[in-house]
Amino acid sequence: HTRGGPAMVCGSRTVGGAKVKVKLTRQLAGSAFRLALASLRLRLIDDTQCGFKLYRADVAEHVARHGVEDRFAFDLEHLLLAKRFGKIVEVGIEWTHQDGGTINPVVDGVRMVREAARIRWRYLSGKMNHPMVVSSQVEAKLVGGGVEIVTDVYSGRGGSMSKPV
Repeated sequence: HTRGGPAMVCGSRTVGGAKVKVKLTRQLAGSAFRLALASLRLRLIDDTQCGFKLYRADVAEHVARHGVEDRFAFDLEHLLLAKRFGKIVEVGIEWTHQDGGTINPVVDGVRMVREAARIRWRYLSGKMNHPMVVSSQVEAKLVGGGVEIVTDVYSGRGGSMSKPV
């Protein structure tokens, strides 16, 4: 499965080079989740829940075809699927906590640990190899020196979603 370059590059709030401003409660919740992952032997990278992830094209196709998780712990499933294709690299990011999120550290923390246990069971039992049909179309336009995603159309698992971004 290995092609040139890492299978994934993941942003991290915990590795060298990261510049993070976060509330203590958020930091403690992250540390508790990392401990739970370690106890489940799912410590794939240091910061699994950071949303910045780049997938090599063949890895992205595999993850889209085989991934089924759609809650907070989907990152773990993506990492397990991607690690079959080679190295996963973490790079430090600049990140500042923003108030107003919808996460309840206790309720959602327990839910994420349950999801992580289910993902580990699916991985060990070989049930992560069943493809699902997914298609995605993204409309983007160049803006200044970057790219702006205009519309993201996703269909899979019997449904579809189109949302302006």
